[in-house]
Amino acid sequence: MPKGIPHSEFLNWSTLDQDKAMAWTREQLKICGGCGTRKSEWERDKDAYVGHIEICEGCARVAQEQDNAQGSTQKGLKIGLVPRGMETSGEELA
Repeated sequence: MPKGIPHSEFLNWSTLDQDKAMAWTREQLKICGGCGTRKSEWERDKDAYVGHIEICEGCARVAQEQDNAQGSTQKGLKIGLVPRGMETSGEELA
């Protein structure tokens, strides 16, 4: 059942709507969480997709900051991105 819908509310839906929601859920479970493809797509065409490399500058910056934080003894350290000028003041990592 789709997330965020209380079971009691789901049971108030029509049988057709419940069936559609369950069918949608079953289809979502067929999608690989890693690559987003379905096994059936590959069974139909072994070359259904091609590799694609793309660099995300945000992910690269997070990885850089993770490298910078190696060896930090700070507990609860979380690394993310904020727009320039929105930085919060805090301890700098040594």
